[in-house]
Amino acid sequence: MKGHRIHFSEQELAWLKARAVWPRPRLHAEFCNVFSRQDVSCNTLKAFMTRSGWRTGRNSTHNTYSPEELVWLKARSDMPRKRLHSEFCNRFQRTDVTFGALKGVMKRNRWLTGRTGQFEKGRMGCSSDGRRMADHPSSKATRFKKGHVPHNQNYIGHERINHEGYVEISVAERNPHTNADRRYVAKHRWLWEQANGPVPDGHVLKCSDGDKTNTDPKNWLAIPRALLPRLNGRWGNLSYDDAEPELKPFILATAKLQHAAREARKEHRS
Repeated sequence: MKGHRIHFSEQELAWLKARAVWPRPRLHAEFCNVFSRQDVSCNTLKAFMTRSGWRTGRNSTHNTYSPEELVWLKARSDMPRKRLHSEFCNRFQRTDVTFGALKGVMKRNRWLTGRTGQFEKGRMGCSSDGRRMADHPSSKATRFKKGHVPHNQNYIGHERINHEGYVEISVAERNPHTNADRRYVAKHRWLWEQANGPVPDGHVLKCSDGDKTNTDPKNWLAIPRALLPRLNGRWGNLSYDDAEPELKPFILATAKLQHAAREARKEHRS
């Protein structure tokens, strides 16, 4: 019960006081073993010893080891740590020394195993290297079959639509980012350049009917990039993409005329 005070007999109090200098985990383990007190936790015992003023006298929380124990540990520093911990606790009856504590004292004293955790040159990775996998029926049922193609593997000519609504196609060109032998490109630009050559510098392709998925080269016009703000209605004009089909040619012609006039004024000033 929370807040319930644990009571100790006179015999238990005398036993605890006589062993106040012991490390608390060891004291708790020995106390519970001697008096069969399963209701006393280690934290409860620590708090009681603190309230009673029975302190260990040590400033460090590290376990203490006798000279005999330290000599024994140093002589076996190359042993695997789990085995070392098990044998140490059995030999010296140290139930208060945890596996992590033992690793810590070995590391602080630089008593290392000498192993790096790496495979030595010329050593096989594991005992199963080069061996054929066992023909277990449960494993065989889920293995990839010879010639199997993953469901998500794409191919040259595969198409997809990107987040901007443009169609992309996989073509046999080296991908500069992944060095793969294929890459995705904008299908409308790829088809337009096959029919008309590279897009001129400073120009972009504009969809004439407003349907980005219509990749027919005849549906795309090479226009100066400076025309885009005017076609997008930046200066209060009607947006080209939002206009009715019969108004699109008029909007495009007006934008071209305004752009030409602006370029002429720039040349006149220079």
